[in-house]
Amino acid sequence: MKKLTYKMWAKVLAYFLLAITTAGLLISAAGIGFAWEMDAYTGTLPELKDNAFFNAVLNKGNDQLERVIWGVADNAQYVSVHSCLAWRITDHTGTEVWRSLNWDDVSARSDYVYDMGYHHVEENGYNHADYYMRFYDLDPDQMEQGDYVVSAAVDTNFPRTDELYWLNKGTDALWTMRYSVYAICALCLAGCIALFVFILCAAGHREGREGIVPGYLNPIPFDVFTAVVVFLIAAAIAVMGENFNYMPFTLVFE
Repeated sequence: MKKLTYKMWAKVLAYFLLAITTAGLLISAAGIGFAWEMDAYTGTLPELKDNAFFNAVLNKGNDQLERVIWGVADNAQYVSVHSCLAWRITDHTGTEVWRSLNWDDVSARSDYVYDMGYHHVEENGYNHADYYMRFYDLDPDQMEQGDYVVSAAVDTNFPRTDELYWLNKGTDALWTMRYSVYAICALCLAGCIALFVFILCAAGHREGREGIVPGYLNPIPFDVFTAVVVFLIAAAIAVMGENFNYMPFTLVFE
């Protein structure tokens, strides 16, 4: 162990392994948190997929409605053909406004069909569809002019490699690893601690020289170095937090 603390290759390898184990620790910890958030420990796999798919299609339904209202239904058909979703749109009277070519086939065999209520408004000359609540929370008799129901059906054959395809793969992986991820997290944590201790023991030691040797960063004042490190970490956290908190499927209730 003492000889290894003087070896440059050992230090480089320790830093490399520390980066890997740290990434594994963060990913596994995030996986545990996500599994709890998605009720992976109390629900079933179909329920997990149902929740994940609904969140994914909510904003897509908004986009499909806007395409149809804008008069670019051909584009809406193109989106449907090149995805794992089928669509149907009805107005406040229950009259069908538009459907994708694959609606009948997919909706008949899909276990994941969603009805979403949207309200269409025109702001400053621009059409805008604003979703307000899940349709089953709304009395159909209370629907008025400008209200639409956008129905989405997930093609469980997943014929296209799109977001729904990868979401299905991800939920399967999450379900399979919902318990083993704890062991992975524990192993990564132990690895991080062991490697960090080794790096501390190896700090200042160079092969062929006895005692502690000042490093290349030693001339930098500690307060300046600390400020730079804190700034970089805070900037990284801010960027990741901004991306994580962007929820295009957030429900807006009126």
